[in-house]
Amino acid sequence: MMTALLFLNILFAGVITPAADRIVGQYLAEGQGNYCKVRIVRDADGTYSGSVYWVRDSIDAKTGKVGLDVKNPDKSLRKVPLNRVKLFSGLRYNPEKDIWEGAKVYHPALGVKADARMWLNEDNDLRLRGTVMGIGMTVTWKRL
Repeated sequence: MMTALLFLNILFAGVITPAADRIVGQYLAEGQGNYCKVRIVRDADGTYSGSVYWVRDSIDAKTGKVGLDVKNPDKSLRKVPLNRVKLFSGLRYNPEKDIWEGAKVYHPALGVKADARMWLNEDNDLRLRGTVMGIGMTVTWKRL
């Protein structure tokens, strides 16, 4: 009996996902006619970060190369290709509210960072609310 329980524990050890890790995955984000794919990962410190890994129409017509993050307020990041932009890091799960919060999310098309709150809706898509100085916007990223 003990051997059977041990076997089942080993077999299903990787199947059960902690509630906080439900956010991990890939999403299609759309905003102002721009489409990109975002990958959210769990970092070694237990927080979450998200980065762009694909951008539709990302080739700059003048240079023939992937466009750069020219609107980034951090001048040292303005030469980062749009398909490699880090959107947020340090996001933490709040189990009491069932949301992820505590990070700034970067909006490359606008060049601004906003306080971020994220949660999963009933379709398992990600809802993201960014707020700057009390003014906010909520978008949905479709899970891929």
